[in-house]
Amino acid sequence: PNPYSRIIITCPNLNDDRVYPWMGAGLPYPHEHKHALAWLNSVKVACDLGQQNLKLPTAKKPTPHFIQECPVRILKEVKEDKVVFLGDCGITRIKMPHKCADHEQMGEQLKEDNKAKITGDPAIIWSIGYYLDPKYHGKGVMKTVIRCLLSWATTNMNVRHMRTTAMEGNEPSVNILEQNGFVVEQTIPEFAVKSGVKVGLHVLEWRAPS
Repeated sequence: PNPYSRIIITCPNLNDDRVYPWMGAGLPYPHEHKHALAWLNSVKVACDLGQQNLKLPTAKKPTPHFIQECPVRILKEVKEDKVVFLGDCGITRIKMPHKCADHEQMGEQLKEDNKAKITGDPAIIWSIGYYLDPKYHGKGVMKTVIRCLLSWATTNMNVRHMRTTAMEGNEPSVNILEQNGFVVEQTIPEFAVKSGVKVGLHVLEWRAPS
């Protein structure tokens, strides 16, 4: 929607010091071309599956009316003479059940249970992850992208429950999530080391309006 009509979400410089400190603890640094290719290949599988689901007649979809994966995630701005990459925003089944962060065996079981749920099951726990070119920070871009994706996924994937995270100190990200209906569920202290300092991890939860 305006004023972002030139920005599109499609079917992904993580080394920027305004971005990297807030990314997941497992992100390679420096983030090299090979790392970007590995990540692209991993997310492309899910996006391709979502695209295939969209092309199927309703009667042939894995679960009628719902698709398995979000088919889009890459943010681009369409200009008159070129298309500019802005960032990424992806919805996936949750990979880390944060409530069990201190109980590895129980956490793995919950992750497998979540993975086994059939397409469209409202009990699936989803997650959302994102980053944005710093030149576009503070302009409301990611807030709008998340709102649009949540609305689309609720209707087309039956997404009803989400958990995601933000590093302690990344208040702009927490604010964006809270403006989209997420609430801070817990903060895990000293979760990761960033720039030589131990920082906590905020865990936020979202539930679709009933």
